[in-house]
Amino acid sequence: MLNLSRTSQVMTALVALCAAAAGANSPQSGTHRLTAPATSLVINGTHVYGVTQFGDLFTLNRGRPRILQKGFTVSPLTTCHSGVAGVSAAGELRMWVSGRLVTTQRAGLSPLSRPVCVPEGAVAVSKTGDLIRYRQEGAAWREHRRTRANVMRDARLTLVDLKGSGEPHVAALTGPSSTRYQHGVLGDAEEATGVAVFHHQSLKQLSRLDLRAPMVFEDLEARPVELPDGRMGLVLVHATPGAGAALAPIEQVRERLRIRSVGPAFGQTHRWLAPIIAENEIWAVHTPHIGGVLHRYQEKGNSLTPTKQWSGVSNHVIGSRTLTGVRLAPGLLLVPSQDQTRLVVLRCVAACSVLHEWALEAAVSSNVVYTRTHVVVGDASGRMYVLAREAW
Repeated sequence: MLNLSRTSQVMTALVALCAAAAGANSPQSGTHRLTAPATSLVINGTHVYGVTQFGDLFTLNRGRPRILQKGFTVSPLTTCHSGVAGVSAAGELRMWVSGRLVTTQRAGLSPLSRPVCVPEGAVAVSKTGDLIRYRQEGAAWREHRRTRANVMRDARLTLVDLKGSGEPHVAALTGPSSTRYQHGVLGDAEEATGVAVFHHQSLKQLSRLDLRAPMVFEDLEARPVELPDGRMGLVLVHATPGAGAALAPIEQVRERLRIRSVGPAFGQTHRWLAPIIAENEIWAVHTPHIGGVLHRYQEKGNSLTPTKQWSGVSNHVIGSRTLTGVRLAPGLLLVPSQDQTRLVVLRCVAACSVLHEWALEAAVSSNVVYTRTHVVVGDASGRMYVLAREAW
């Protein structure tokens, strides 16, 4: 079974914030409207941060959205030390911390990418696919190191400790190709042909995997997971013309990455699945745009075996870079309905059953963040929902 890192941080966040947002006496669901739909949400400590489709950074103050910085980022947010960071439309690395803005000038970063914060700095993707490490100096980020890495321009960088040394490094999708597999389900004209891990300080390449043509990774990020033997690995969506998508756990053997096992493909081109990975569980919604069937996976030998669990859900809108389904606790998932206007909570043991549903005014527009007591999400009408989990 597989396990995603950082979940423990998410499960303990927002408690104080959501208690205040719900009212003085007992947790209640509440909604508040933004001037534009939220597209990306993160939790850092007891704070929920988000950005709108116009790139404005906001937080929730007693459940009500409050704009912190106009034009902050159009990239997905990432938690960064005691604040949040992203890339602006102008290609600047920006961080909001302690009530102030720390930024670069004319950095030339890709506004489609998601940076990652590392000890004493941050790593981001340039418009030319370079990896750049920044240090914070006063109210500015300064470039410290750069390496030619041929990273995807819309890559979402992640941290993973593949050697178990206690020192996580930067994982990134690499080798963009516009010819191997033309699908564009994630809103792009290119797909990755490889994945690599880079040292978080020196940016030296530590390990990599390059796929043979015509295979690609039809994905945006390499998701850290704990493998059955306790080592950390990565999970990606693997795809080929004629066969479509399949899930592929990846492990490091000596100094090389290799595909550890592969789930079954669809057997036809332009069929895709959207992963939901957390703790010791791995899930995916098959064909989220046409039917949406939730599957649970188990690794058996060299294969990854899916079991059908529930139909009529969708954690992705075609052309979007946002995945919305989350695993809230062991066997407990939250997935939007097929039309994206309801949030469905499923308890899955031997089989799945609906524990709760929330109706939204419009389709989901953001990812979902959560704690043990609340779920927070935005919709296309501009509403922000702080939803209590007390009923289940």
